[in-house]
Amino acid sequence: MKLSPAKRVQRKKQMLIGVQRSLESGVYHDSVISNVGICCLTKKPDNILMWSHYAENHTGFVVEFTIDPNGQNLNMDNVEERLFGWDVIYNDTMPMVVAGTGTFDAVKDVFLTKSPEWKYESEYRVLGMNKGPGIHKFDQTTITKVIAGTKMSSDNYEELKLLVTELSEKINIKIPLVKAKMVSGQYRLDTA
Repeated sequence: MKLSPAKRVQRKKQMLIGVQRSLESGVYHDSVISNVGICCLTKKPDNILMWSHYAENHTGFVVEFTIDPNGQNLNMDNVEERLFGWDVIYNDTMPMVVAGTGTFDAVKDVFLTKSPEWKYESEYRVLGMNKGPGIHKFDQTTITKVIAGTKMSSDNYEELKLLVTELSEKINIKIPLVKAKMVSGQYRLDTA
């Protein structure tokens, strides 16, 4: 606000009231969240519920990524590109965030905590704090497999096969394409 020190002291009470109002009304919370992009992934490519909910009832496909666990070639400016993220924490208690704590724990509480009802997702999240929401480029060399759904049509499978082959040639890495299969007599998918 470019106020002189004397003006800041005079307006301190008024400013604190304004901050309190924005916290209580949710305006502060909404403004922080609206600037963060969240890419949600799962660690379980064979989860039947995930295929049913997010892959058009097994007619879609899954892209498998392998992320460098040591964070090599990573800086905080390229977390979105390298798909570097954190596991979601499932907790019965909704987090209470204290404004101004400024630690990663506050960020983690807001963006990485969900109800245990969602635990089956085994979710991993990439938080885009620099680029914000939207679709962003990522390092395509992190793609290590593509899995077609059990109910994907032959035409769609052939189109997917062509796209995977083109990408493999472009990045000079062979990306395997497999079709998921139901395991005979079990409620389980084989995605190997």
